[in-house]
Amino acid sequence: MDRTAFNWTSNWSAPVVWHDNYNEDVLKKYYANHKVTVGLTVFAVGSYVKNYLRTFLSSADRHFMVGQKVIIYVMTDDLAGARWESPGLQRTVRVFPVERQQRWQDISMMRMKTLSEHIAAHIRHEVDFLFCMDVDLVFQKDYGPEALGESVAQIHAYWYNRNLALWPYDRSQWSAASMPSGEGDFYYHAAVFGGTPQRVLHLTRTCFQGIMKDKENNVEAVWHDESHLNKYFFFHKPSKLLSPEYCWDFRLNKQSDVNVIKVYWAVKNLADTHGQPTFSSVHHLGRFIRSADQHFMMGCHDIYLLMDDFSLMPSVNPLPKLSITLFPATDAIYNAHFHVLDSRFHLLD
Repeated sequence: MDRTAFNWTSNWSAPVVWHDNYNEDVLKKYYANHKVTVGLTVFAVGSYVKNYLRTFLSSADRHFMVGQKVIIYVMTDDLAGARWESPGLQRTVRVFPVERQQRWQDISMMRMKTLSEHIAAHIRHEVDFLFCMDVDLVFQKDYGPEALGESVAQIHAYWYNRNLALWPYDRSQWSAASMPSGEGDFYYHAAVFGGTPQRVLHLTRTCFQGIMKDKENNVEAVWHDESHLNKYFFFHKPSKLLSPEYCWDFRLNKQSDVNVIKVYWAVKNLADTHGQPTFSSVHHLGRFIRSADQHFMMGCHDIYLLMDDFSLMPSVNPLPKLSITLFPATDAIYNAHFHVLDSRFHLLD
């Protein structure tokens, strides 16, 4: 995708930050004389402590807001496993206990409650800006003050160059996260969001209220807290947008406009992800896609994958014949397409 085809500002004049559209030297000079304290929250529970937390913290130590005072707040159910001594003089890591949830979806959604409680109790008095990130992210380039803003949203790498009709908003009309039909600005990734503590507090409280309303009505948004976050940002426009360079997935085909990847998703440990027997299912899916590319409807160019976790999408390049589109695994999607096959099938002829 040509960068000129993608707006550098939103239609409400919020900048979209790419590596080459800000002056790094000017920012460094300014923030060298105007020091700020930046908070970074991360949740690490269950196997995610062992598999991802140390890499997240060590890479953040090297690249997150270098030159500024940073406080990292680790929320975990394994206090011993989450201990970390930062070598940086301006870096502080604080560890807080959280209760373990039965399902990963509940971990994801209940973090909004935990975040709002900690921001209200102490974080808002300790930092000037706050970012909230998933633990299975890895910093590989400096993530600096160009990302600071009153309200910061991360454009999702999977959807930024796709048609609005394909974005996986909740359109069910039952959930509090339901988006108006046919509307949307960007599809945002809940793996990264930030801003001033007051703005992040308003976001987390609003999203948690929507989650609890859904629970009362025995409803669950299609993409859990991410659906509520997208609804929030639609009605409360962020003041700054981070391009996909700030949260990339190397399983995606490299795009011409993605030049300097600041943060990327770590490769999932398939044996431990979400407590599911994922190796078998992902292995079957990879074989299914490759065999379909070779044998299914030789003139067909589109395959639609229904997944409950896009991060488990296997690497299956190159695919000369097929174009892959991912959809959340909801019943409504099944009614929209013609051929539905179990991924355990392998096409031979």
